[in-house]
Amino acid sequence: MGSGMSPARMEHPIAQMKKLVHLLPTALAGIAVFGWVDPACAQNLLANGDFENYTQLPNNYGQTDLAVGWTNVNGNYSGPPYASPDYFHLAGGVGSFFGQIQPYSGAAQMGFATYSSNLSNFREYISSAFSCPMEPGRQYRVSFYLSNGHNGLYSKRTNAIGACFSVAPLAQLVDEPIPAVPQLEVATLVDHDNYWQQYEFTYTATEASNYITIGNFRDDANTLVTPVGSTGAYYFIDKIEVSPITDGAASILGEDTTLCIGQTLLLDATTGNANYTWQDGSTGPTYTVVQQGVYWVNVSNTCMDFTDSIAVGYTILPVLDLGGDTALCPGSSITLACAAATDCLWSTGVVAPSVNITAPGSYWAQVTEGQCSTTAYVLIAEESSCGSVIEMPNVFTPNHDGHNEGYGPLVFEGIEKADLTIFNRWGMVMFHTGNVLAGWDGRANGTPCPEGIYYWVLHYRTTWDEPGEKSGYVQLVR
Repeated sequence: MGSGMSPARMEHPIAQMKKLVHLLPTALAGIAVFGWVDPACAQNLLANGDFENYTQLPNNYGQTDLAVGWTNVNGNYSGPPYASPDYFHLAGGVGSFFGQIQPYSGAAQMGFATYSSNLSNFREYISSAFSCPMEPGRQYRVSFYLSNGHNGLYSKRTNAIGACFSVAPLAQLVDEPIPAVPQLEVATLVDHDNYWQQYEFTYTATEASNYITIGNFRDDANTLVTPVGSTGAYYFIDKIEVSPITDGAASILGEDTTLCIGQTLLLDATTGNANYTWQDGSTGPTYTVVQQGVYWVNVSNTCMDFTDSIAVGYTILPVLDLGGDTALCPGSSITLACAAATDCLWSTGVVAPSVNITAPGSYWAQVTEGQCSTTAYVLIAEESSCGSVIEMPNVFTPNHDGHNEGYGPLVFEGIEKADLTIFNRWGMVMFHTGNVLAGWDGRANGTPCPEGIYYWVLHYRTTWDEPGEKSGYVQLVR
């Protein structure tokens, strides 16, 4: 741990002992894991999170910087004030004063002090830069393993082992606590004698942090310390991971969605210095959706390699056809219908499959489903050649031969209603009906009328509510 001292302090005895003792490997007593099951995660932002890579093997305490990418924050590695974490490697020559255990994985581990019984507010920190910055708003899985080892002198336990993410490197004044607030912290006592315990967190980045620093950021007054042990608290750490979570919570393409016919959707997977592969083999950062389907993209760079997908559907609305533009005579009406068995909103305010139109004008019908709608239009003009036409025959033959048996209009247009009266040559009423189209069968009160000439009178009202009258003669032939 490179014992820490302020400029006025003597070299700590522990620092002296670090120079004298050698590494004594011990067997791994046990591994305990808690937290949630590992989701699909992207690449670790820490290139050397397990300390396996080194510039040279450590041969003394305090050589944090020999682990590639790691520092001790205060920059001091060779003398007072120390506050230098210790780099251990099975192939190195560092002693076993702090009772380190077999690394959790591989051949390397780091050790640091969180409390000293002899020096107030003595702290050690390890720090490393990320291979790429965190993305604000993205979730990350943060994990590391801790152990107390098995050394009696440094067997005190503390809480408040925290991880602080920062945009710029943190700085430590001599061996004092760094005045920063860690985003993640183990609030309970860390007590794992001779076995490793995993600590795992989910963290949503609030800024583009480039560094992680681990240690106790609280002062002695705010640190929980057990009375057991005489010298202080010392912890071993291994296998540190900071990885973007690439499950649904971190989707870059968004949630599954439904579009309206004619709409497009721009899928944007833009990520710094990344390579892209879409479902159709295209390699741009964006993709435009024009039809329904499942779309996916693989994004990879030095920090991540993951695939995200999105299902895009289209709302199919019924086809509306109100027919061609037409004309309407005064007093008449026309029925407009939209799609079969579908309620439409009409321009008249009615919601129904059809509507009865009695006046010229521009009309529309609309069908809406969710955010999508379709509209059809029709123009109904005022008919300029409206009129009524009634044509009556001048002879009929009610002789039961199946031809020309009844007497009624041959042409009957523009008439709303009418009644027909038949007279004989002496002016007597032979027949009367309000159903002109049913006609006269040539009988009077059920008795066949003789052959001859009969007089008829037709009273009517047009579809535009004008009254009228027509009359004439008809010859009855048997």
